[in-house]
Amino acid sequence: MRFFIDECLMPTLAEIAIEYGYEATSVRDRGMTGAKDWDIAKYVIENDLILVTHNSKDFRGKKGQGGYLTNEEIYPGLVCLNAYNELEQRHIDMNEKMQKSLLKTALKYMSDKKILDLINHVIEVNYDGISTEITLYQAPTLG
Repeated sequence: MRFFIDECLMPTLAEIAIEYGYEATSVRDRGMTGAKDWDIAKYVIENDLILVTHNSKDFRGKKGQGGYLTNEEIYPGLVCLNAYNELEQRHIDMNEKMQKSLLKTALKYMSDKKILDLINHVIEVNYDGISTEITLYQAPTLG
């Protein structure tokens, strides 16, 4: 599996994926800083890259609507790193330390579950300020 770190996350997350034995690069490393989300989606599909993002709603969709990736018939996969406190209805600061921790959680989960690909699947890592929850699901494609 090969990962592509979105611009909303630290490009150093690619190093974490590499430490876990995966190939990885980032928006910055590919000279795509400032690219539109739909261009990122097209790029990861064309290059068979699993997108790692904090910009979850745009790529996976929300409330029955597909996102830039899940609107496609086939997409390589998506890892969403989310930090939101439902009780207080506020976003939690996604500093570099938290980003690395959430990505490590996703990669360890994939390793423990022996997940060999994420085609048409999403891994959500949700941190609420107290605990972390991981969900793996097949996102319906609308293509």
